[in-house]
Amino acid sequence: TAHQLNDVLWTEIDKWARQLPKGFRDLLEFKSDKISLSGASDSFAVARTSRRENPEALQGFHSENMLFICEEASGIPDVVFQVGEGSLSTKGAKVLMCGNPTRADGYFYDAFHSHREMWKCMTVRCEDAETVSETFIADMAAKYGEESNVYRVRVSGEFPTQSDDVLLPLHLVEDATRRQIEMAPTTQTVWGLDVSRYGGDRTALCKRQGNVVIEPVKTWQNKDLMELAGIILSEYEATRYMDRPSAIYIDSI
Repeated sequence: TAHQLNDVLWTEIDKWARQLPKGFRDLLEFKSDKISLSGASDSFAVARTSRRENPEALQGFHSENMLFICEEASGIPDVVFQVGEGSLSTKGAKVLMCGNPTRADGYFYDAFHSHREMWKCMTVRCEDAETVSETFIADMAAKYGEESNVYRVRVSGEFPTQSDDVLLPLHLVEDATRRQIEMAPTTQTVWGLDVSRYGGDRTALCKRQGNVVIEPVKTWQNKDLMELAGIILSEYEATRYMDRPSAIYIDSI
């Protein structure tokens, strides 16, 4: 998204570029969306978003030496890569993809699997990174289990497995958390309830208005049906009349 690009990635690049030794720093010109080599109009770095609806934003780049750096590459739509490939016709053209392997399909996934012979692949595990605390690794294992897709992606640096019990792939969930959506004030509010009863799973209640989740998902564990019905009724009655849902969907997709 534009927020991630401008407020996170480009800000970080700008910070480190300004910490270069003075001799190198004086050779560069800094702008809000561009870093240029002084006196060389064809030597520069620019930031671009990777939106599915506007892949043409990467068209028109051609140079003897070209480098595409694709941040969070697993979430970039394939059509964006396909358009970008048109700029890789010269011998000095290179592509660097990096990110968490959140999808078990797509361009980034193929680079590590069916197209691996075309790429130089590297995997960095949290256990091998000095900047990652052992507490983080232990917490992730305790929360999700070492065999879970979350642990595979966030700790082991491995692509998720598509198990038979997976309804929503991890990359779709993470894409949804990053997506910027404006709430329409006239859109009706609905609640979604996923019932688990007993065992290790949790009952979850999600409240949304349109495509926007309006508060954190609430969860309960080890509640029988009558007890859970009372909890949801209390939630409903505690909600202002104008904010009450038009429908409560139970175990509905």
